[in-house]
Amino acid sequence: MKKGVVIIPCWRRPEFLGACLHYIRQADGWDDYAYLFAVDNHRATTARFDPQVLKVIERFPGEKVLKIRNPHDFHGNSYNVLEAYREAMEMDIPGLIFLIETDIFIGKDFFTFHEAAHEIDSDTFYVSACRNQNNKQAGSLPADPEAVYYWNRYQSLGNSFKPITLATYVLQHCTPEYYGNMHPYCKRHFPLSEFGRSLPPWWEQDGLINRIMEKDNLQGLFPFAPRAYHAGYEGYNRKGESLPSGMVLEDKISEILSMTEDEMNRRAMNPQFKDITKCNLEGYEAKKLKVLSNALHRTASLRD
Repeated sequence: MKKGVVIIPCWRRPEFLGACLHYIRQADGWDDYAYLFAVDNHRATTARFDPQVLKVIERFPGEKVLKIRNPHDFHGNSYNVLEAYREAMEMDIPGLIFLIETDIFIGKDFFTFHEAAHEIDSDTFYVSACRNQNNKQAGSLPADPEAVYYWNRYQSLGNSFKPITLATYVLQHCTPEYYGNMHPYCKRHFPLSEFGRSLPPWWEQDGLINRIMEKDNLQGLFPFAPRAYHAGYEGYNRKGESLPSGMVLEDKISEILSMTEDEMNRRAMNPQFKDITKCNLEGYEAKKLKVLSNALHRTASLRD
């Protein structure tokens, strides 16, 4: 029996997917999990998924399920991501449900970190193994591999949920009503939210989940020493400098794997997105985790 499900949303970046899966296969215990590849498929001809994505998935040796969306007109990636959460629940595999987008590159102890972080507090809403991009002080935290801290904002970067948490708080909003008209849905269901007033007016799945956390006063856990980083210098909402179209796929994957942090940030055309910060992917020898920003100081052992 597998220990949980890893969701990998895909669309049009087979070279990033190939690099992402390279790092996953380097992680300790990666084969203990089942993998759900959720391939988005917008209706417009120019927005269909890249067929090379399927070739990359086919080569992945882990236990996997492939879901290709029916053509749809919903905006962004919310439909694909949230439906994948529902489908992961339906796989009925006990354990955590992870989300690793194709531009998230994970370290060797990514999975053991998540498992240990969830053991600290059964009420933790979710865990992210990436740098907290909503915390301006995150870059100055001491790189203590045993330290984690609570934060009341959501980011869909290298994260995990307990199935009961998704069932209790998130799945009720996975509806055509939300997918088809996100802005009024969020305003109607979260009328007192600060998002759209003093906070950014995010409407997609990360904005929806942020509103859920805000409404129910939920907390996530973040590492002092990240176990993954966001490498997306280009994407559906990020205009970046793509690799030459004439390059073969394997060469593109190798190029991304060899890129420096400076090169990735140079390719991000918008200064706002020149925020890629690599981290240690070789893993840490930490054997426990401890909360340093809260009165709760219980510890959880990292599995070997």
